This record gives sequence, structure tokens and C-alpha cells, in this order.
Amino acid sequence: MPFSKVLNAVTFIDHCIRNKTSRKAIDIAKHLGISERQVFNYLKAMKSEGAPIAYCRKSGSYYYKESGYFFFGFLKNDI
Repeated sequence: MPFSKVLNAVTFIDHCIRNKTSRKAIDIAKHLGISERQVFNYLKAMKSEGAPIAYCRKSGSYYYKESGYFFFGFLKNDI
């Protein structure tokens, strides 16, 4: 899968979680046009990179246990 698609997917998932509009994995998958398994893989990867993601069974949505956001970008090294 092209990196841009991965970046878009993770950015969308992060946006949903931060704005408390998180949905079930199947809904995220349908929105992104990917499999539910791939959504779980992205969530797992985000967690492995330090994102404190949890799932609320009552609301059926994902949330961050701490305030923050997932960041992708280039940081210039001024040496």
C-alpha cells in the first residue's frame, strides 16, 4: 500500500479519536475503503508508537487515555 494511503488512514483515525467522533473499526474501514483488519493493524501500529489508544465498549468508540495527537512529519536537523 502506498505510504500516502497509510498516512491518510492514520491521520483520519487520529482525527476521529481526538475529535471524539471515533467510530467502530468497521465504520472506519468503510469510510477509508479498507478492511476492518487493516484498521486494527493501524491502531496496533499507532499504539506501538506510543499512542495511548483505548476502546470504550459502552460507546463503541476509541479514545486517547491522555491528551495529545499522532504526528507525522519531517523535522529539519540543523547541525
